[in-house]
Parts: sequence; C-alpha cells; structure tokens
Amino acid sequence: MSPRRVFAAARLLRDLIAYGLASGAALALDYGLLLLCHKTLGLPYLVAAAIGFSSGLALIYALSVSIVFRDRRSVRPASEFSVFCAIGLLGLLLTEALMLLLVGRFGVDPAFAKIPTAALVFLFNFTARRALLFAAPTPVARVFPCFIETWKDSMVSILTRFQRRTGLHFGWKRSRGSA
Repeated sequence: MSPRRVFAAARLLRDLIAYGLASGAALALDYGLLLLCHKTLGLPYLVAAAIGFSSGLALIYALSVSIVFRDRRSVRPASEFSVFCAIGLLGLLLTEALMLLLVGRFGVDPAFAKIPTAALVFLFNFTARRALLFAAPTPVARVFPCFIETWKDSMVSILTRFQRRTGLHFGWKRSRGSA
C-alpha cells in the first residue's frame, strides 16, 4: 500500500473516531435535555424531544467544524449548516424507516432495534457529512472553475468565428477583450 493511501486511511479512521466521540456527546445532550425538559420541567415529550434533538444537532455541528474534521469545503457557513441539518434530517428519516422495518415488520423489540439502526444512521451521517462538507477539495475541484472559464472563452471564440464566416447571428455580442 502506498504511503498516500496509508495516510488517507489513518485520516479516515481518526475522523471516524472523533466523530463517534462527538456523536456520543451530542446524544448525551439530546437525551439529557429530553429528560430534563419532560420529567423535570413538565414539557410535552414531543417538545422536549425537539429541544433535545435541536441541541444535539447544534453541538455535533459545532464539534464537527471546530474539532472533528480538519478539512472543510469552501462554502458559506449558512449553506454548510443547512446541508449539515438536511443530512441530519435524512438520518432521522432513515432511523424511522429502519425502526418501522425492524419493529413493525420483523417484530424486533424497539430497544434492540435501535442498536443496528443507530449504527447504520451513524455511518450514513458520518459518510455524507464527510464527503459533502468536510473533505479537502480534490485537485479536480480546485481546477474546475479555471476549466469552466477556459471552456467558456473557447466556446465564445468558436461561435464568434462561426458567426463571421456564415453570417448567422445568435442574438448575443462578444464582450470586449474576449479572444
């Protein structure tokens, strides 16, 4: 195995372990707030669950951007947080679907069904968030904007020459300074 692959594998393992610890902290906050809000403060359990879930989501995001992942895509923080939350909601939908399958279809006790469900949703969330938000841009991604600009300039040049030779016009004019 090449040193590059060993480094990539070590980094993946480090991110996975760090994300696992951060997820554990977020789950503890989620569960603790659920109990505090429902049992102690007397809030309805659905409201308490929403408060716990939202707080856990905010914590895992904060830990992900500050400690867990060293690389980040260059997107606006609001967009990054929106995608992060969307992945979390997809994870929630996956949780519901797996619980429905395991409990409703196969009759597994919910306490036991939650174990493989939590593991699969954890892997889904980690993989999606790392791939979409917290991976270093690939060399292609760094070159891509330059490639698009070069391609656009080439197409404008080709179409302009075609217009001159054929007399056909497409309803647009070249901007000054274009080749």
